[in-house]
Amino acid sequence: MPESFLSPSRYVTQDGAVRGVGAAVARLGDKAAVVAGERGLRPVREELEAGLAGAGVAAVWLTHSGPCSPAAVTRLVAGAADCDVVVGVGGGRALDVTKWVADTLGVPYVLVPTSPATCAAATALVVEYSDEGVYQRGRMVAQAAAYAFADPGVLAAAPDRLLVAGVIDALAKAVEVRYAASRLGKSSAALAAALSLCDALEQELFAGAEAVFGTGAAPGAAGPAGESAQAHPTPVAGTSAARRRLAEVAVLWPGIIGALASEEAKLAAAHAVYNALTLLPGCRAYLHGEVMALGILAQLALEGRPDADLERTARFFALLGCPAGLAGVGCEAYLADAGARRAVLERACVLPSLRAGFPDAGPEDLEAAVARADEVARAALRPT
Repeated sequence: MPESFLSPSRYVTQDGAVRGVGAAVARLGDKAAVVAGERGLRPVREELEAGLAGAGVAAVWLTHSGPCSPAAVTRLVAGAADCDVVVGVGGGRALDVTKWVADTLGVPYVLVPTSPATCAAATALVVEYSDEGVYQRGRMVAQAAAYAFADPGVLAAAPDRLLVAGVIDALAKAVEVRYAASRLGKSSAALAAALSLCDALEQELFAGAEAVFGTGAAPGAAGPAGESAQAHPTPVAGTSAARRRLAEVAVLWPGIIGALASEEAKLAAAHAVYNALTLLPGCRAYLHGEVMALGILAQLALEGRPDADLERTARFFALLGCPAGLAGVGCEAYLADAGARRAVLERACVLPSLRAGFPDAGPEDLEAAVARADEVARAALRPT
């Protein structure tokens, strides 16, 4: 099995976890570059500033927005050039670009997730995009995060839209690892643990969504993810225990599963579909998890799963309030432009993840799978 490793080295989870960042960073260096988006930083900035200052750590504050791209990294590396540790705060983009900056500088890094939309805080993976936001590749950095500080209250206070995206992205991990592992024809203690966690993760996600969004029966009916993904209220004491757990599960568990499974047991189609769809500008306005819903359905179709499986999954997405189908996630060009559609299909079919998971699938096979996924997703929204 190819080498993999767990990240971060130390995972701290508790209310007010950010208060420990200063002391942790002081063990790593005297000057820190803090990389964050303005909105992602907002719920923890006051405590983070006080913690760093109290630990005697000088801080350089660097703002990041947009894709995790070469231009962004070049700018941030210049700003962090004389720092001996990098602290990333926010969602997946800010955390991934932090890993890239630290990897370039050869310094340790600390992650502070404030969004439950991705598992970036629990992996050593960087997903690289072009400056325009088109997927380029995913790669592991040389070292794991020294620490990750996750405050369940902060994660749970994020808007519904971010939490829903995290639930769907986490589900993709279970779907992809299960299928990829079934094709390997071998096992190990680590892979067996990953598969057990896949089953537990799916149960956590469905039960958690029912508890948080009042879905009634699994998968059940969920409230819409209608708030702005940019807003981020201050955590409140009344945040439900179920919501806090669901948010942290979405951040932590997929990273653990991915590390245990290793790279070859994560190669399937769901992420390949998402990655190829980033060729379409309209898709880039949507959250990763929102588009991943279509990728999951397309993978299930490629697997030849029965209609009932796709329909159950699509109902879960619809009742969570996730945008449905290609048009729902800004991919109208795929439907209207044969050239754009061909470009997406050809791009997906040469990506290593799809090639490994479905070596015999060509553009025509994927086109049929995406069409089926689109239809099932849209049908889930129709009145019964």
